[in-house]
Amino acid sequence: MQPVGKRCAYQKLDSGIREFVFLEKSPRAIDEWVVHLNTIMTDDPPQAGVKELLLLDIRQHVPGAVYAARQLHAWREHNKPNDDNTCVAVLLRSQAHFVLHVANNVVNIVGLEKINVRFFIHDHQKAIDWLVSQK
Repeated sequence: MQPVGKRCAYQKLDSGIREFVFLEKSPRAIDEWVVHLNTIMTDDPPQAGVKELLLLDIRQHVPGAVYAARQLHAWREHNKPNDDNTCVAVLLRSQAHFVLHVANNVVNIVGLEKINVRFFIHDHQKAIDWLVSQK
């Protein structure tokens, strides 16, 4: 599958991992991400008993945390995803304390404590390997 999206590219890898790459830092990139999530829920929803594996690549652009948290919270309220069945790898450019702090705050604000989230510093293959190991 070729990546889809101008502001937040989405593709489903052969391994089943859903990869999102933020191509700009804007509310519109977050909106496009939510559109991708809605499309997934309609066209290719999570399957019972199959882990949902997500890779969020924010190496190029870190989305605005407050807007992202608000939009993700609203999406989760509407869709009620199965957190126990979801693993997320977040790919960062650097180990900047600020970025990690913001990311952890978003996890807590949105109520993602049950989701298995792990942060990776610039190592795309390591993030993919970890996600595949969670199946």
